[in-house]
Amino acid sequence: LKLQLSILSTFVYFYVYSSLKRSFARVFKRPVTFLPNLLLASMAGVVNILITMPLDTIVTRLQVAPRGQRPSFQEMVRILWEEQQQQQQPASQKQALLQILRRLSRFWHGLLPALLLTSNPAINYAAYDAMKALIPLPPQRKHHNVKETFLIGMLSKFLATILTYPLIRAKVMMMSEGKGGRKGGGDDEPEVSLSLIPI
Repeated sequence: LKLQLSILSTFVYFYVYSSLKRSFARVFKRPVTFLPNLLLASMAGVVNILITMPLDTIVTRLQVAPRGQRPSFQEMVRILWEEQQQQQQPASQKQALLQILRRLSRFWHGLLPALLLTSNPAINYAAYDAMKALIPLPPQRKHHNVKETFLIGMLSKFLATILTYPLIRAKVMMMSEGKGGRKGGGDDEPEVSLSLIPI
């Protein structure tokens, strides 16, 4: 499922991103420059999160489930849906609608840190440009070579990941929480696999 989620997320992201770039060029009659490109990429990231987060939540909950007790995909959907179930029947249509919305919200648990993580590319690009400016070039060269560019890119990605790691951790922990704020394993503080944390 992790592979299918990755493929779906990549497709949604680049489809939305390409559509936004075409719309920008059509409306403003000019190519997309750096800052607008960064904004469009963040917007595509937000749309991608809103669309794919339910599947991401299900996959995360399946991954943190105890070995030997891992439910099927359909069972996990039912578990997430019933976690917000109330014992008493709703007294009005308004209460029934609120109950449905509370159940649906379980599939977007951890949405806020996930949305804030769309700042990761902006930090990455900013750090990349700053490091390029800090590393002096020899008089006979106008650009950094492949080795220098690779090193700058690696360091900027490392910095962006370090700065956004608390948000990554919060997102994974919130998505893996079960009913009552407890995680899928049932312990007070179960281990969350590092494979769930994207680097």
